[in-house]
Amino acid sequence: MILTLIAGLCIGSVFSLDGLKNTVIVYMVLYAMQKYCEIGRRFNPFIFAFTIFLAMYFLALEANAFLNRYFPKRLTPSNVFNSGGMDR
Repeated sequence: MILTLIAGLCIGSVFSLDGLKNTVIVYMVLYAMQKYCEIGRRFNPFIFAFTIFLAMYFLALEANAFLNRYFPKRLTPSNVFNSGGMDR
């Protein structure tokens, strides 16, 4: 399974297949979560949920920073409704 995921990630990166690369990343995360749950006695669902929450929080911060860095003039309610419409 791991070799298949790594091969898919390499093929998706080399040939610029974004769909394949994104799908492989999603399945890698799901596979890692499954293996974490299979640890056995040491599995704590509260720590697992908190870890997922932290990961989602930091990913949201990174996504917001990416959008602000590469798309600084996004359409927001403040600049759409206060500017009087379209730029002239």
